[in-house]
Amino acid sequence: MNLNKLTPISELKKSPMSIIAKAHELKEPVIILNNNVPVGGVIDIETLNHFTELEDNFAAKQDELNEAHYLVESLTRILNDKGERYTNEQVLKEYASLPLKDVGDEWE
Repeated sequence: MNLNKLTPISELKKSPMSIIAKAHELKEPVIILNNNVPVGGVIDIETLNHFTELEDNFAAKQDELNEAHYLVESLTRILNDKGERYTNEQVLKEYASLPLKDVGDEWE
């Protein structure tokens, strides 16, 4: 671990801009210690913007992946379709004769 990255909280209280400058110079977070225990980190605005951009790109890629998954699922269903269709009445007919307590719909 790079010891230059470790800074006591008293130094942050004394000179916050010097800690931000150090983070900018290192291009990575400066770890803040309280009684020699890491309690936080400080990054410069460029690093924050970079992390935010990475997070946005990740979210966009995740959305694309989800869309592709749904497309594959839809195409699989289309390819495996046997042409059977049921009317609403046919579907409900099975449940119409059941007492309500026997319907498995998670209602008490």
